Amino acid sequence: MFASMGMRRDRKFETMVDNCRPWFRQRVSDGTYIGFLIETAGDDSNVVAGGGLLLLDWPPTYSDPQTTRGYVLNVYVEPEHRQRGLAHAVTEACLEACRARSIGVVTLHSADAARRIYENLGFAPTNEMRLNL
Repeated sequence: MFASMGMRRDRKFETMVDNCRPWFRQRVSDGTYIGFLIETAGDDSNVVAGGGLLLLDWPPTYSDPQTTRGYVLNVYVEPEHRQRGLAHAVTEACLEACRARSIGVVTLHSADAARRIYENLGFAPTNEMRLNL
């Protein structure tokens, strides 16, 4: 996924990978990260698409009194399997997991190329702002 996004395998990349392993291990173990994979059928099946749902502890607000929000991340489809609805299916699995937990707000950050997939599922742009310190 990161290679196709143009990231170099430099020291910063390797640090990210090293930090991801224990982070994912912990969150999968405690149930706050749920991963979804799609693989090819047959004896030599391979994962061709995947994504995840991060369950975030969130303070209740007037517009959403729930204390958990969903954050969809790491949705990726191998290039040779794109345009088959797999990213849509992975994202829909994340949304279904939210519905099953009565989570009312789900967010994500989208690459420009994937924006239409998420808009078709009902996602809309928000007024989020960011400051990198």
